[in-house]
Amino acid sequence: MRSDFVRNLVIIFVGIMLVFMNESSMPLLVRIVGVLFFVPAFISLAGLFFPRPAFTAAAVAFSALVNVGSMAFGLWLILSPGMFMGLFLKLIAVTLFLVSLYRLLFLFRLRANAAVSWKMGIVPFVVAIASVVLFVDPFAVASTVSILLGICAIFIGVADIFLLLFLDNRMHEPHSLKGD
Repeated sequence: MRSDFVRNLVIIFVGIMLVFMNESSMPLLVRIVGVLFFVPAFISLAGLFFPRPAFTAAAVAFSALVNVGSMAFGLWLILSPGMFMGLFLKLIAVTLFLVSLYRLLFLFRLRANAAVSWKMGIVPFVVAIASVVLFVDPFAVASTVSILLGICAIFIGVADIFLLLFLDNRMHEPHSLKGD
């Protein structure tokens, strides 16, 4: 539960950043992705200097090549985020569409076992529509979609935290999940 809670706090933070820093949030997000490529590759590359007998020389060389490539790509994202803005926005759109589709399917499956209101599907549906619009014309609507996606991210993060707390409380009650 702790990692889910932290993940939802990060979602809320990103949502707040998208709402209040919508003009500068996209280059910043590209830079953050660059850091996420660079740092693990750097740590992994540094770990190669401590030899392990289980690794062959070819595996170490291949791992070093992949890590250097990942570091170079991360550094490229950090230093020139403008080159990747269009691609990054389209990747965000595809990712958000898949997440919203997953959430809608999850709600349909949940309706079979519990009373779930149709209102729970509004946010994933709005995110799906916004992601399609973002994919079609990323730069014309980036600011507006950034605000809308930020609001949706805040709602999703808060709703998931309440759901986690509700499920945690229900798990500690005796006979709460048996339908008694």
